[in-house]
Amino acid sequence: MTELYIEGVAAVFPENMNLSVKRENPFFTKNGEYTYELTLSLNNPINAALYKHLNRLNSISEVKTKRKIVLITDNRVYCNGTEIITGWTEKTVSIQIASGNSELNYFISSDLLISSLDLGSATIPSSTAARLMYVEKTYPDVDFCLPTIMKTMNEESEEIINKWDVEVYVENGIDKCRLIDSGTTYIAQHFLCAVIRKICNAIGYYVELNQLEQTEFVSIYFPHSIQTTQYAEMFPGWTVKELFEEIEKLTNVSFFINSQKHFVQVFINNAFYKNAKLISIKNVIDTYQVEVDKEKAETLQESNVSYDLPEDEFYLLSKLKKSILNIAIRKSFDSYSSLSSYMRTSDDKTKGSVIV
Repeated sequence: MTELYIEGVAAVFPENMNLSVKRENPFFTKNGEYTYELTLSLNNPINAALYKHLNRLNSISEVKTKRKIVLITDNRVYCNGTEIITGWTEKTVSIQIASGNSELNYFISSDLLISSLDLGSATIPSSTAARLMYVEKTYPDVDFCLPTIMKTMNEESEEIINKWDVEVYVENGIDKCRLIDSGTTYIAQHFLCAVIRKICNAIGYYVELNQLEQTEFVSIYFPHSIQTTQYAEMFPGWTVKELFEEIEKLTNVSFFINSQKHFVQVFINNAFYKNAKLISIKNVIDTYQVEVDKEKAETLQESNVSYDLPEDEFYLLSKLKKSILNIAIRKSFDSYSSLSSYMRTSDDKTKGSVIV
């Protein structure tokens, strides 16, 4: 028995329904689990109530419900993800189910701006002693840091953000150094791993594992001079997809989504198969079958396509059919007059000659 629950409500399937669930390896394709298009009838009251928000004058891009949907067959969950509405009429609605990395791809799509997400804010302490903690510590102890940043507006206008000076003092007869703040503007510089965690949380996931935290990348932060405490406002004009793609290229990682528990794992590509189980194949059959699809011309114009080849002996011979070349007797002539003399002979064998 197959059941489909949309926001906890069981939808009514069409008769003789056939639905396929595709599972791909996100390490190679960046996709996870998804279904092909499924068409539901709106002629029954249950489905009609589920999709009463649709209006045939709306465009598909305007319908972004992102409702939770679960596909169950024989008490086994095959797909637990998000509903994607691909189209509708007055009588039917077409949907897909996206789960795992496919669901993440749908969420971030290509136009989800980071500035539209609620990533929280950074609270900068008012005291020097408390601010020093954001210079001395790194992620995961703190989500942001306060390093010195030079903001240049033009050649004559510069501003130092998060300005620190070194003060020399004497303690027990020994010269020591310490940082003292000497500026007025302090802007949080957010750590890479903290931004990944906050974005994943904002779109409905939590980070279960991030291998970047065990590397030097844990200390990477995003330098900026935007005077804001909001994490989302430090990426003006950036989409989630653009940022994740740049992170993958910079750090050589892949994002993996657990569709059942809705958590994210960030794996370093070089270490992904490091502990993989080796499987030895002993009985290898060295046979194969070649299948070649020959495209047939669908129009007369395509079937009559030819090339204007040079008029030399090689290309002229190539125009002949192989069956003719196989039985042909090759004879060369020094001049056109000798060819004409030969053709005027009464030998019947010359009647079928082809002159090239």
